[in-house]
Amino acid sequence: MEAFIRNVPEQANETLLKRFFQSVLAKLSIQCFSCQRFRRYATLVFLSKEDCLRFLSHHGQTVTSTGRSINGPRTVQLIFLNVPIYCSASNKQPDPYHLRCLELQVKQVQRHISANPTYTRDIGDTSQEDSRSFDCESVLCGVWSYENTDLVFTTHVKWNVAATAKFTARKMILEMSSGKQIAIAYNTVQNIAVTNEPSASMTFTLSAAPYFTEKNPLADLFATLSMNRSGKAQKTLPVRLSSLGGEHEKLVSNCLVYRITCLPSGFNQRMTSLRKSREIPSVVYCQTRVRRPLEPWHTEWGRLRRAFSTLYQSLPFAILFQMQKLAQNGFLPPSRVLELFPTVSLMVGRSGVQVSVVAIQKLWQQIPYAGPETEASEVSLLALATLLIENEKWSKKEETLLAEKRESENVAIIHRATVTPAGIYLYGPKPETKNRVLRKYPDHHDYFLRVQFSDEDGQPVRYDPQASTDNIFYSRFKRVLDNGFEIAGRNYAFLGFSHSSLRTQTCWFVAPFIHKEELQWDRRIIAELGDFSAIRSPAKCAARIGQAFSETPNVIPIEGITVRIAPDVERNDRVFSDGVGVISTGAMHRIWDRLPSKYLVKPSLFQIRQSDTHLMGTELVLRPSMIKFPSEDKDLELCGAAYRPLPMYLNRQLIKIMEDLGVEEKFFLDLQATAVERLRLSAANAFNAAKFLKSHSASDVALLPRLIRKLSTLGLAFQEDHFLSSVVEMAVLVELRELKYRSRILVEQGVTLYGIMDETGFLEEGEIFCIMDTPRGTQKVITGERLIITRAPALHPGDIRRVRGVTVPDDSPLMSLSNCIVFSSKGARDLPSQLSGGDLDGDLYNLIWDPYVILKSVHEPADYPRQTAIDIGRSVTRNDMTDFLILFMATDQLGRIATLHQVLADQCDDGTRNPDCIQLAELHSTAVDFSKTGIPIDLSKIPKYNRCRPDFMAPGPHVTIKKKSILFAKNPSQEASDDSSSLIGHYESDKILGKLYRAIDEHDIFKAIRDCAKVESAEDSSIMKQAWKYVERRCTAIQWEHLKSRALDIRDMSVVPASLLLQKIIELMHLRYEYCLQTIMHEYSEDLRPLSEIEVIVGNILGKTGAQSRQQRELSTSMKDCYERDVLFTINSIIKDGSEHSEEALERSIACFAVSFESRREAGRKEKLSSFTYVAGAVCLREMEG
Repeated sequence: MEAFIRNVPEQANETLLKRFFQSVLAKLSIQCFSCQRFRRYATLVFLSKEDCLRFLSHHGQTVTSTGRSINGPRTVQLIFLNVPIYCSASNKQPDPYHLRCLELQVKQVQRHISANPTYTRDIGDTSQEDSRSFDCESVLCGVWSYENTDLVFTTHVKWNVAATAKFTARKMILEMSSGKQIAIAYNTVQNIAVTNEPSASMTFTLSAAPYFTEKNPLADLFATLSMNRSGKAQKTLPVRLSSLGGEHEKLVSNCLVYRITCLPSGFNQRMTSLRKSREIPSVVYCQTRVRRPLEPWHTEWGRLRRAFSTLYQSLPFAILFQMQKLAQNGFLPPSRVLELFPTVSLMVGRSGVQVSVVAIQKLWQQIPYAGPETEASEVSLLALATLLIENEKWSKKEETLLAEKRESENVAIIHRATVTPAGIYLYGPKPETKNRVLRKYPDHHDYFLRVQFSDEDGQPVRYDPQASTDNIFYSRFKRVLDNGFEIAGRNYAFLGFSHSSLRTQTCWFVAPFIHKEELQWDRRIIAELGDFSAIRSPAKCAARIGQAFSETPNVIPIEGITVRIAPDVERNDRVFSDGVGVISTGAMHRIWDRLPSKYLVKPSLFQIRQSDTHLMGTELVLRPSMIKFPSEDKDLELCGAAYRPLPMYLNRQLIKIMEDLGVEEKFFLDLQATAVERLRLSAANAFNAAKFLKSHSASDVALLPRLIRKLSTLGLAFQEDHFLSSVVEMAVLVELRELKYRSRILVEQGVTLYGIMDETGFLEEGEIFCIMDTPRGTQKVITGERLIITRAPALHPGDIRRVRGVTVPDDSPLMSLSNCIVFSSKGARDLPSQLSGGDLDGDLYNLIWDPYVILKSVHEPADYPRQTAIDIGRSVTRNDMTDFLILFMATDQLGRIATLHQVLADQCDDGTRNPDCIQLAELHSTAVDFSKTGIPIDLSKIPKYNRCRPDFMAPGPHVTIKKKSILFAKNPSQEASDDSSSLIGHYESDKILGKLYRAIDEHDIFKAIRDCAKVESAEDSSIMKQAWKYVERRCTAIQWEHLKSRALDIRDMSVVPASLLLQKIIELMHLRYEYCLQTIMHEYSEDLRPLSEIEVIVGNILGKTGAQSRQQRELSTSMKDCYERDVLFTINSIIKDGSEHSEEALERSIACFAVSFESRREAGRKEKLSSFTYVAGAVCLREMEG
């Protein structure tokens, strides 16, 4: 039943209103309700009619025919924010999904109480809310400093304004009487320093800038006075700010200490209560003075910038970049960086540029945060200079290797920058796959900069229903794109972006440089790529230019290859050959010769190019649909190739469409049950664990799967080792969460392959030819009458089609292909375009031949009208492209549409076939094409929806990794959020996705896996010490002690002399193993706190509240590649001399295994790293086998 609430104050948000009614209803023993806030009214939905009537009998009014509310004789008038509110029975039935959300809430609480009998949930207790709120009289921003040995807070900006600090579940929100707000996320707080005298205060030491918003108190008044046509006032949202203005704008990015002065009344009691909350960051009591700065922050920064262009302009840019990074990222104040310059200058003179860069890079990991937990001596000039010299000492041993190029033929070392609402932060340099532009200027890579636009937490700035982000996009970000920025005396300007980087909000900047005695700058570089003057659409022009920025791992010169143009295959205004051409066998062999030796398979499909034995000699045939703009470049750049068939995974979008087309639930449930059982068994024994890790490429390069099997043969169970069992548990948990929260289910009888067109004309309409390699080295052709083919993303019910798989004559040119799906060139419409608007320029297609997948019906494919790109009637300028980039970042609705499609498909009886879902599928198609057409979606076409979500879209329990142990949050209330996401209710879905979701209990599965572990001690390397005893017994006759000091170098040095073990210097390692590991832990973390060692070893960043986000998946891929390169180099340095296997490989591996147990310097490191012992042990045991 629903109650209607009148006269709700407009300044009240839904969270405040809900808390108010929680207290009121708790007194009536009513705990289950939902609250929705509208403009001047609200509604309460009760699960039971009796609860609603009981509430109205105490607080309800009778509404007269004139709309007047009259209290009954025993009515208790409710007062909210000093305003009387009136309650009556609603004349509408409650939304059934609201009731289902309440039903699920009751079930969850009952389930938790049964599992935790001591758990209590007193919703009406507001005393905790009161204890988490502090009245404040001033706010300060500055830095920690030291006077002699005393810690002091140096104020750079102060606001004398009344404010209220509220500690919520995940952040502290400071609301000022001026209408401005500061939100500090707990995961950015290093500690909170509490002072009682001379005044009560809290000082937050941060690792990232807070979020700032502003609400104009007059805005809503003006909005109310200017009604819209319907007579309703237009509510204005708070505005997201990049700073609080004035002096704060100059220092917001690197003055990361905020102090709030609180009113003394009840301060100590509230702090005592607050400290008991588990989610609150570390609280430290200390008495600190407040002082004024010796000079303004911008003056201090001015001195540093002048030094770059005067005193130290002769230093190489690579050095200046690292020095500016120390100040700009907030590691050190500018004055301290200036004081370090003489030390750095001398170091560069002594040891060279590369050694010095590595030494400074190490320093930023070693610098502790100034504050109450750090002594003055730890951040003194002497301490920092000593660390630098110590770093130089180790790094100098790398000099031979560092003198060589760190780049390779296909990899460049590129500096990076991240632009956030508050500041610009510097990172790197990091390896970057080369593109056409980088290859064109091989000696000037340090003039190119990879720039990402993101929020303070590293995530993209997204649409926010609670605050307008227009100021961030159209002012802050646009200003950076138009004006560029300065790094170490160089002015970097916007250059361009690739299509893939557009969605990650990443682009390229460049600083002017001299190439072949000619000045190169951003516009000239673009002009030399090709002629874009005929393109009149900013989006299309940016996409064409962006092709030059696409990563191309391999490049093949085409001298001697004949290139000719053939017409496209077109019919009914459809291009059947869209994006595909032909290559001769001779030309294909030219490509094979240039592929890296690691590719044993020689592919016949190169992204968009097809092998055809009809062509003679070395010939390449292109079609007009492949030619995007004229260019003088003659190299063939490979974006990818069909090296092997890819596995086929279901996802939620595909599963829902398949359900709507009649596929039985049993198919999905059985498929998932098989996957879950495989995970359950993965930790049961050493064989299963090793097989699981190897099949998922988890720590395979580090030899851990092999190590687990070998230890088992020695009678040593990996389950008895804390580190190894944690590695297996982590790998299992990642896959388990992918199953539960993404429904990513492997289809054994399915495959993912590139698509091409039948050039022979053999295939008829509706037929395909699929040929792929098998693990045994043979080829397999997939045939069948009712195969299912699709392509991701699939939202329209017609995106899944039935096809007939056929084979071809043995002498057909198609039989020389591998790992591809060949589509017919016949019929009224090409099949790829029927599959989510696909084409043949590198799209991947999914094919299923499982006999249990039976479509009982099919739906007509989507046929959306083609979007014509926006034409501005003139040549496109750089400003046009930056305008488009900002528009795209600000209005990209792809994720929102996909989410809403999932919700409505679950709530509608006809699922994805419902007209609203069909409408959303078309909007999704428009949003996908937005990057090429420049046409955003029409938001007015988004269907109406409620705020209820199916249970399978709910976040999972929060998971953390502490001391290499995986911990689940115990209390469900800890998952409550402070923002709008907490206002969305979840209900039990009765569709297949809900059943799949509830079929997996990750707590029970993970508990069963953990019960297999027999770890009695938290000490790492427990069984490795037993393995070492085995090595000692078996190798008593082998002389290795003379190599022990050299083995210490392999573990601890930044690089290792591979043949120093033979008293020669041939080559050195790139980076010491543990330094590389620690660097990866920092650089691939999203929230500025380092990743765990386990995450890096396994190669996956843990999704804290469910499956990985898209950004986490992308970071995991690059992180895994980086770690595998480093660990492979470490292993090769142990066992090889140059490229040859060393005669002393066994002796070296024994020495490395021995020293791995010895203690070592842990400067700047909070967590002891353990994995080197396991890598060295694995190498040693492998070498003993010969």
